Amino acid sequence: MARESFFIVLFFGVCNGLDFTLKRENPVSATARNLCGILTCEEEIKNNSVSSKSDGELAAPDVGFNSISEMSMFKIGPTVYGNAKSKHKALIASITSQSPGLSSVANGRKIDGLLDTIRGSLRVELVKEEDCKAEFICQVRGLDIQGRQAVSTTNLVQHTNQAENLVDAGTLTPRTSVQLLGAIQQLITQSTDSLNKNVVEKITSLENRIEDKLSMFENRVEDKLGISDNKIEEKVSQLQKDFDAKSDTFEHRIDSRLDVFENRVENKIDDNNNLNKLMQLDFKVSKKLDQFQVDANATILNSLDTMRQRLYSVQNEALKNVSDSFDKTLNNTSSLLTSIEEDFQLLKNYGPTKLIKSGNETEDIRDLLTSGEVLARCVENDNTDSYKDQLVPLTCHRGMANEVNKSYPHYIMMTDFTLQRQILCDTQTDGGGWTVIQVNNVLFVTDSEAHAKHVVIASFQLFFHCFGERPGF
Repeated sequence: MARESFFIVLFFGVCNGLDFTLKRENPVSATARNLCGILTCEEEIKNNSVSSKSDGELAAPDVGFNSISEMSMFKIGPTVYGNAKSKHKALIASITSQSPGLSSVANGRKIDGLLDTIRGSLRVELVKEEDCKAEFICQVRGLDIQGRQAVSTTNLVQHTNQAENLVDAGTLTPRTSVQLLGAIQQLITQSTDSLNKNVVEKITSLENRIEDKLSMFENRVEDKLGISDNKIEEKVSQLQKDFDAKSDTFEHRIDSRLDVFENRVENKIDDNNNLNKLMQLDFKVSKKLDQFQVDANATILNSLDTMRQRLYSVQNEALKNVSDSFDKTLNNTSSLLTSIEEDFQLLKNYGPTKLIKSGNETEDIRDLLTSGEVLARCVENDNTDSYKDQLVPLTCHRGMANEVNKSYPHYIMMTDFTLQRQILCDTQTDGGGWTVIQVNNVLFVTDSEAHAKHVVIASFQLFFHCFGERPGF
């Protein structure tokens, strides 16, 4: 009985409200199953935060758990080599989301466990005395609010050596241990009250000292402000006195200047006759100025009217001249266009016939010149009116052939490769040589006066293009 009474000291690790307790049990009877203690580890999530269900024990600060996936309980003991400093952690019970329920009896322990996503509970009934004196760990795994893996752990450590020694020596009984705990609690309470009282006294003393310091500071500031106000008032009074003195001096000087000016004005206007003359002169000048203004306005208006009339007449005359010139230009242009149209129609009617005839004659001349058999030609007169001409023998030579005179084109178109122009020439002018009839679109007239005028100009430029014997001679 005495050995069953000892202190249990619980140390809580950083966890999310994890409740890990060991409740000591006394044997009921000699035949019944004796339990030395019940070990319980519980954890529950409320509003996405894990809360503790401890019975008066200290709870660890909350850490945000969103779900629980595993709860495990371990027993801490020495290693197999007996090294006291080295600890071995043995798994007692474990429940997971895959195996959420557990109920077993083995090795002097009865284990019950249940787990879901928001709560977990492991309950172990201990029979062996060594288990009731051992150190245990409860560990919880899950996901936090941010979806990360989180682990919380709680240790249960028991210190029994000193209590067992005291019980064995007969100096400590269960009742005295409870009394001792009460005395310790009362001592702690008294110490806390005394400490609180001392703290309150210290704070009160500190507040009083601060108030005294503030009062002294305010007094010193008020004294400094009073001294500053006095100095400022003295400075303002001195400045006011100086300003008043300066103002009096300035006013005195102004008054003296005004007196001198008034005296001078009075001296100037003493003579009434001069003043009357001055007034009369001013009246005359004003009257003359008014008359001059009236005359000037009338003159300016007349000048503007005259200028406007002249401007209108000049403008009308200029518009009339422009209109006449424009009409003449239109008439000349119309006449020129009519003449060009007539010349173009004449050329269009005349050109194709002459070009066809010229082409045929040119082909005949080319065939005649390129023939190798005919060495000469004997030309017969095709005029049948004169029988005498037909009987007169002609002087012929070997290789000559009888041939009727052919008429060659009267006009021919020549190309000047230097000037890059087309030239129309007369091939039947008396005395040999060709006469220029047209250069490009310039058509020379055929009357004698105009012909002489234009041919003289063109012959110097195009003589070497049109001059020569007619084709075939």
